[in-house]
Amino acid sequence: MLPAARGAPPPSLDEFPPALMNYYSGYEAVSFELLENERRVPAIPSGIIPNTLGASDGPVASSNVALLCFESDIFAAFGGLFDHSVLVRSLSGVSGDMRVQAHRGRVVKVYSTPDSQHMLTGSEDTTFVLWSCTLAKGNYHKLNVSPIFTIYGHEDNPSAAAVCNVCDVVATASVDGVLLLHSISGGSLEETVRHPLNYSVDRILIQSSCYVPNILYTSNRDHVVHQISINGAPLRSFNAPGRITAWCATAHQFLLVAYQPFHNETVVVEASQQTMSNTPCVVYYHALSLTSEKTVFLTNTCPVQVLSCHFSNPQVVIGGTAEGSLVLVRSCRQQPGV
Repeated sequence: MLPAARGAPPPSLDEFPPALMNYYSGYEAVSFELLENERRVPAIPSGIIPNTLGASDGPVASSNVALLCFESDIFAAFGGLFDHSVLVRSLSGVSGDMRVQAHRGRVVKVYSTPDSQHMLTGSEDTTFVLWSCTLAKGNYHKLNVSPIFTIYGHEDNPSAAAVCNVCDVVATASVDGVLLLHSISGGSLEETVRHPLNYSVDRILIQSSCYVPNILYTSNRDHVVHQISINGAPLRSFNAPGRITAWCATAHQFLLVAYQPFHNETVVVEASQQTMSNTPCVVYYHALSLTSEKTVFLTNTCPVQVLSCHFSNPQVVIGGTAEGSLVLVRSCRQQPGV
């Protein structure tokens, strides 16, 4: 694979329409170097992480597990333990397990920032805690985790959260539809937002790479995506054409949303008038205007549960399905004269 030209601006989606693992007649694959500008982290060891907690364990789910990735090691943070603590374990096995505790209830939500400098935990006691994560000096396989501040103000169980160092914002939500925005640097409450119908806020996404940074949130009850500014001002909303199963933001002004159609019906993505079949799909939206640009239909009938985009090359998108398979969405370029 030949490396892409350094310093060249990324192509738009109109020049490179997305395709799925197929080589179409008249198309040639885009040339790029996947490792260029990528952080070097050790590979996650294969196999199952053993349960060594004994009687103090508890239910562990994807919502209360987060990875902290550093150049020297990768750590996994586990919530859900009955002793109300968070277990931090090195996947290399070099250092021992570490427990941190600041809640009076079982931790049901665990999040980490992309740079792994912060971790956010939410508990059944309705509080959230923001943690600082740094490697110990002289021992790059030992992680120091210390609390920064505790977020109060929610009156129901945590439902979703997001934290962004770039925008200096922590967004936390609860089942009663309340969304709180706090400053990372000051720890102060900046704004309180309520879901228009008081539905539970089940997903939050902070689009820090957009030229106008903004926050998206949605509920699984009405499937409406709401967009607000970083200071909480409402911007726009749209009805999702299907059940949202995953979403992520790219580094080049696009929002990717994975859908599972409602009851296997055929619907239309309004802005682009593209028909959405009864199979899962990924829709490309403009990060600010939220107009749909492209729709990629997946050959796998199993819905995508996790969606991730390469941080410097938007032509590389990975989706993880509920059955444990990976889907690669790549971009192609049409040959001249075809």
